[in-house]
Amino acid sequence: MRSLLSLLLLLFVFTMSVAAQPAHHKKGKKIIKQLHLTSQQKHELKTFHKSAKQQVTAIKNNTALSEQQKKEQLEQLKEKRHEKLEAILTPEQKEKLKELKKEGPRRGVTNMPNERKAK
Repeated sequence: MRSLLSLLLLLFVFTMSVAAQPAHHKKGKKIIKQLHLTSQQKHELKTFHKSAKQQVTAIKNNTALSEQQKKEQLEQLKEKRHEKLEAILTPEQKEKLKELKKEGPRRGVTNMPNERKAK
């Protein structure tokens, strides 16, 4: 269950990150495409993504909050993201997401040809 939540977080990070590199953006889109989301699911994710993005910006720019408070609020937002994604995906899509996570490279593993040669 924890690994599923981690993957869900990664999915949102890939799709929600404003400063994401194009390769990460493409990977997130590829994962979403492989889940075969319905138009309703896509609409819900897009709407939630926009709202969450605004909330992240508001939290980060709130000068009345300490760094610890910002961290806590961002963590709470992550939990909401997990819950929302869980509510949107069907059981089959959740299982497919697990499979995609197993197939993909682990965190810290690079796909860059020059990086592989250097090792």
